[in-house]
Amino acid sequence: MRRQKSREINIFSMSALDLFASALGAFILITVVALPYYLNTTRIKNDFFIVTMGWESNYKNKEDKTIGQDIDLHIIDPKGNEYYYSKRKFPNSVASLTLDSVNVPNGNEIWTDEGVQMKGQEQRWEIYYIGYSVSGGKVKVEGSLYTSLGSYKFPVKYIKNKEKINIATVTITKNGKLNVETH
Repeated sequence: MRRQKSREINIFSMSALDLFASALGAFILITVVALPYYLNTTRIKNDFFIVTMGWESNYKNKEDKTIGQDIDLHIIDPKGNEYYYSKRKFPNSVASLTLDSVNVPNGNEIWTDEGVQMKGQEQRWEIYYIGYSVSGGKVKVEGSLYTSLGSYKFPVKYIKNKEKINIATVTITKNGKLNVETH
């Protein structure tokens, strides 16, 4: 009698399966060892402040074209540094004015500080809006403060040309309590 051929097809031999199992074991071992270091790089190491300010203008000139406006965000930090369009960054500071919109109908300005220490000493920031170039009366301005302790929306203000408005005084106590006093 003739023996029937085996219809079973082996894709992988035992040595190939052994190779894949060893590679999987090495991957799992490396992952378990590296995982704690990977997770530490995604955490925020410092406290932070982000101040945003934006405006909308629907003022149009005689040709029915929307006129660009320029409202400036000014921040005075605890060291007395005043951040604004021409002094965006200071030596020995990670804070900076990262976005400054100029002569646009709808603009934004953003200031960031990623090196804030929330405990240890009392600190104070002053936040101002200045109407550098405002046409057609007053422009609506809105702003917010985002910190590692929470976010705060500043009251809506209407600013006219060359007007300086103190929006808020932000303080951190020695114990790390954040106070936002709006004006």
